[in-house]
Amino acid sequence: MTTCYRTNMKNFVEHSQRPRDVFIGTPLFASVAAMNKLEHFYLDDLESLGYILLYIVLKRHLPWENSKDREVLRQKKQIMTVLGNAKNDKQYQKALLEIVIRYFSYLSTKQWAWRPKDVDYEELKAFLSGSKELAAASRADPIIVKRPEPSIIPQQMHTYNLRSQCRQQKSSRK
Repeated sequence: MTTCYRTNMKNFVEHSQRPRDVFIGTPLFASVAAMNKLEHFYLDDLESLGYILLYIVLKRHLPWENSKDREVLRQKKQIMTVLGNAKNDKQYQKALLEIVIRYFSYLSTKQWAWRPKDVDYEELKAFLSGSKELAAASRADPIIVKRPEPSIIPQQMHTYNLRSQCRQQKSSRK
């Protein structure tokens, strides 16, 4: 069931069309809908994951990495269209791994996926886990998780302690 919101006494808009006041997210990996300040859906999370996969495939670089937000949005719309339709285009199959093309192709067919049950996670899992291309890419370009610098850790601990103290104060007021 789609959630609708009243814009005035007569008109309703669907959840996907409900605008937000501010953009929430990192422009580098945010979905097109999020950058258009629309309500987020599960599909937007999957689109963001696709940008992360693309980032890994392109050796930790995205075409819009040093662009302004408007240019990022334009380039993302373009890449969703190009990769979503690139099933038989040899030029893009050579340039990008098949997994990324299939992933964006899958997402481009699921524009209606607003709830978790609308997305076939088993299908996603199957081609992500069974992909020889993804396995080869991860061996050739492993993701290195760096530990934080020692000077950063005390600051993070301090922030955590402040948050927990704040929660304790709020709960004691009740």
